[in-house]
Amino acid sequence: MGDANMKHNPYDFFEQTTTQRGFIKLLFRDSYDKLCSLQESSNAEDDFIWLGIEDAEPLIMEKDAVKLGLISKKKPTAGWMDYPIPEEVLLNTRMHLSKEQAITLGLKLLHFGTSGDISERKTQ
Repeated sequence: MGDANMKHNPYDFFEQTTTQRGFIKLLFRDSYDKLCSLQESSNAEDDFIWLGIEDAEPLIMEKDAVKLGLISKKKPTAGWMDYPIPEEVLLNTRMHLSKEQAITLGLKLLHFGTSGDISERKTQ
């Protein structure tokens, strides 16, 4: 395993941008090619980051959309379709993490990256 399985050059993995308020935002894509970000928080009390996917992309089964009156098809397919969210609705898709939480999560991610395991099993 190890570095031979890395699909991304770590130096090319992030695209650095800046928010309208001047905070650093790093963009990257997950294994499903969804746009994600790691961003400095504007919290004035302490250092925090935002981490997560950029767009929730809500979906609904087409048969359920018919049931809810979102579409009118007599024989819906069995697949997923976009679920329309009004502009007035906010879907928060990112975690707000403290430094301590970031360290804890980072250690767990490193463990997964080297072992493929996230368990809390203790070895003797």
